[in-house]
Amino acid sequence: MSIKVSIVPVTAYQQNCSILKCEETGRGALFDPGGDIERILEAVRQMDVTLEKIILTHGHMDHCAASDVLRQQLGIPIEGPQREDDFWISKLPQWCQMAGFPHADAFEPVIRWRWVHRPWKCCTVRGIRRVTWCCFMPGSSWPGSAT
Repeated sequence: MSIKVSIVPVTAYQQNCSILKCEETGRGALFDPGGDIERILEAVRQMDVTLEKIILTHGHMDHCAASDVLRQQLGIPIEGPQREDDFWISKLPQWCQMAGFPHADAFEPVIRWRWVHRPWKCCTVRGIRRVTWCCFMPGSSWPGSAT
């Protein structure tokens, strides 16, 4: 399986939003859409990827502020982050206002991270301050988890 990655710097913080695409199926996932929705959607169009989900590595506004709008526009679920990040997501409107970001509503992800013992194949997506591990289960159509 070959994975194509496009990194889209978003928000005034230039945080890395990543788009991953399986080159065999054309399906993919959007990681950490913090803002700049039109820029993200243009990158999705240029990659010619069919997004299946939004994956959040953590709940900081520069990584998730555009998630719920994109979920509604694209009709795809949000997965992650872990439940401990609920504090950040529940306060998203306040954080965005304080930082001068466009308004973002708090939201409830469809799936929370959980680790299971399975034979994963992993790749990395570089962020500004850390590397995100994307793990794929052999035989599955798309990522099973990320941290």
